[in-house]
Amino acid sequence: MFFRTKSIKGASLLQLVESYRNTERQPRQRVVVSLGDAKVPDVEKPTIARAVENHLLGQSDLLPPDLSEEAAGWVRRILQLAGRSKSARPVSENTIDGVIIDRVETENVVQFGPQLVALEAWKRLGMGTILEEAGLNPSQIATAQLLVANRLIEPSSEWALVDWAERTALPEMLDLRASESDLFGAHGSIVLYDITNTHFEGLCNKNPKARHRKNKQKRTDCRQVASGMAFDSRGLALANDVFEGNIAETKTLATMLDRLAVPGTETSKPIVILDAGFASKKSIALLKERGLGYVINITRSAHARYAEELATGGFETVPGREGSPPVEVKSITDPDDTEGALVLCRSALRREKEAAMLSGRRNPPAQRRHRPAQRIETGKLKDPDKIERAIGKLQKKHPRAARLYTHCLVTTVLPLNTGTVLRIRKPSQPDAEQQNLYDNLGIDSKAGLPRHQKHHHPLTTL
Repeated sequence: MFFRTKSIKGASLLQLVESYRNTERQPRQRVVVSLGDAKVPDVEKPTIARAVENHLLGQSDLLPPDLSEEAAGWVRRILQLAGRSKSARPVSENTIDGVIIDRVETENVVQFGPQLVALEAWKRLGMGTILEEAGLNPSQIATAQLLVANRLIEPSSEWALVDWAERTALPEMLDLRASESDLFGAHGSIVLYDITNTHFEGLCNKNPKARHRKNKQKRTDCRQVASGMAFDSRGLALANDVFEGNIAETKTLATMLDRLAVPGTETSKPIVILDAGFASKKSIALLKERGLGYVINITRSAHARYAEELATGGFETVPGREGSPPVEVKSITDPDDTEGALVLCRSALRREKEAAMLSGRRNPPAQRRHRPAQRIETGKLKDPDKIERAIGKLQKKHPRAARLYTHCLVTTVLPLNTGTVLRIRKPSQPDAEQQNLYDNLGIDSKAGLPRHQKHHHPLTTL
């Protein structure tokens, strides 16, 4: 869609026009609305036309344009006029009581049922009163509830607890709003930093950072920029920057370390983990100068230097990998840096991968998949407790599918034909077995969390 101005008997007429093809596939134009002599800002006409078109088609942009208050007002006015226009193309969407059925969706689905039972047990035991009498404040008591619930439902380490809590309704049920770093001491103890490049098909004459250099996609004919990003151990972004496309990876390290420097953390500096592209004497000297610990992967070409050490004994198996292929490590003195240590690693899977890469093919060994349903049908799995454990393993391996089989807390998104979007946050409907459990324990699952509703008008963010 686009705006055009027509002159009729000396008067200007502003129209919003849509291009289309008729039944003979010939290009045609039709007027969506006529706005008379309306003074629509010229600079915002394309954005307004795009927003109206998206709304009429039930679409949205990947990167929505930022509409001013005046532009959003014009969008609403035009949509009202288009609704009364016979020439405007109607949106074929089914609605019930004003809700657009085809666009209803759910979001932020988290586990709710097991947490509800755990908190009920906490309440009946009077643990909150005991801790309050011991001098703990409400935030500390809520954190203790989170820890205890985790031990009852899915025991995990302190670091894994942070991720687990975000997949449950506990932070909302306990009103636990403190930051993870305050609750669990996660002050960026590990930082992972790497850099990649993005090339452009055009000339990019107005982009001062677009330069020619060796390209990972082998598009050396295209200009590119380099993007660097640092993450913590949980995958949360800490800092990022865009560099010239021909910059060496090692030259970006100082800039990123400056961005990561946070006042007040001088006594708890992180360990920086880097890829082989940063394996240079200058990078190591810079990290030492700033008092940072580091782990840097050596380049593939340097592996041959340590072939003799890799072939000898003295390796120790990394603990905590029961049920997985073993990984062996050995620490030796770095011949190039007597102050640092060199950790050699070896594993059977890595050796197979290297062999496959050298031969030009990768043929991982076929793995048999024993599905619980097949084992039950053949009589190999009969014990109810073992069946539940098998299902639990599947749910842990596939957490997105697990939400379909557990009592969850869900946000339901209801787009209305008035343009307003209604979000309702409430527990899902428990199945018969779950409801029977709640009834036996005297738990009101509907009262476990108050219902929340939020409204917003999408036109302000189109």
